[in-house]
Amino acid sequence: MDLNQATRPRQWFGWTFKIFTLLLVLTTFVPIFAADAWWIRWFDFPRLQITIMLGFCAIWLIFLDLNHRLFWASAIFVALVFQSFKLLPLMNFVPSQAVWTSQCQQANIVTLMSVNVLQSNDQHSLLLKAVESADPDILLLMETGHKWLREVMSLSSRYPYSQTIPLNNFYGMALYSKLPLKDLTVRYLVQNKVPSIHSKVILPNDKIVNLYTIHPKPPHPGRDSGQRDAELILLARDVKVSGKPTIIMGDFNDVSWSTSMELFHKIGSTIDPRRGNGFFATFDAKNPLTRWPLDHIFFTDDFGLMDLDTGGDIGSDHFPLMVRLCLNSPRFSPLSSAEKPNDGDFEDAAEQLRKGTGKDVQSEANKLENQSR
Repeated sequence: MDLNQATRPRQWFGWTFKIFTLLLVLTTFVPIFAADAWWIRWFDFPRLQITIMLGFCAIWLIFLDLNHRLFWASAIFVALVFQSFKLLPLMNFVPSQAVWTSQCQQANIVTLMSVNVLQSNDQHSLLLKAVESADPDILLLMETGHKWLREVMSLSSRYPYSQTIPLNNFYGMALYSKLPLKDLTVRYLVQNKVPSIHSKVILPNDKIVNLYTIHPKPPHPGRDSGQRDAELILLARDVKVSGKPTIIMGDFNDVSWSTSMELFHKIGSTIDPRRGNGFFATFDAKNPLTRWPLDHIFFTDDFGLMDLDTGGDIGSDHFPLMVRLCLNSPRFSPLSSAEKPNDGDFEDAAEQLRKGTGKDVQSEANKLENQSR
């Protein structure tokens, strides 16, 4: 056999390894650049998948007869360490950011369910069965067009308090509650026809909880992340100003480990129940290879966490997300590990707002900068 023919497959495997590894290393570090371009921000999402593929490359390298092995081993190691650092807070072997509790007075318990139903999904009965099984006190549905709201009208018998916003642009929203709602307003924080709901919830013991719902547009070709990030910062500012206790829920179109989400938590001083408890991926329900946590239910340190789970298939590309909370500020606040913002965080938040476009964003950026002084 010709020597060149014998070495050709090894050369091909070597070049394939180099190109594949280089792409993984680049996509690991590209999102740290302060840019809102969609193709940069998109790589925030598949960090778990990239980490797994980097591990595969590390094994691959063992069996390759490759020049500069130390260089490639070092590149893989550094990328793995960085990705692990970003994902580590969600691992269930690190301390939980939320305070877990199994005991709570019934009047202090509130259960929540957040579901992106997928506007084109016609399996309405699956959603209704999931709601009946989970029986949440507060239910948030997203991507509810006119047809969806007609098909789930029966929910009004279970939930006497509601606010529905039928939109056929994939950003319709419907809030249902067994508990009384007051001071309810529909706001468009950054973009027209992308609503959020702000309300107060009255618990059975007459305690009042602030409730915010959100569903910003994600980054994709033709749309950078600036508007989404600006909406998150404006919501975090509202959470901070409104005081406690507060719950925020919805499809954030962002993952727990992104820099924009980390800044959201600092500005709003909110708790992520996934931290220390697992990924609880809610998207993509149709493809197990590309799943990450897009749907979130956050809260201030006034609450203890009683349950956290995802639901089953409802025909959507999202799984439902369900949380049960216990309100008891004196008991849980001293044990909280909610992050606090510093001057640099306010400056970063102001910069994110400047990159967004829409209603009054510039003046809000100035307000955040003033807070940092």
